[in-house]
Amino acid sequence: MLEPLTSERVDFVRQGAMLALSMILIQHNDQMAPKSSRIRKNFDKIIGEKHEGPLTKFGAILAQGIVNAGLFFFS
Repeated sequence: MLEPLTSERVDFVRQGAMLALSMILIQHNDQMAPKSSRIRKNFDKIIGEKHEGPLTKFGAILAQGIVNAGLFFFS
């Protein structure tokens, strides 16, 4: 449900979707949720894109930090 919202037009929606996805994926590793690696790559792509909005980039940066914190504890 949340993954399609990461490509919405409105920056607030994208930011919220990425943060919500990271809160869900913090509890899973790659074996439990195979989609998590694809979602992490999507966060990397958004962070690296030049023409993304600041809210979207900030949401991706926070989401990536949250997911990576979960990887440290659940690996």
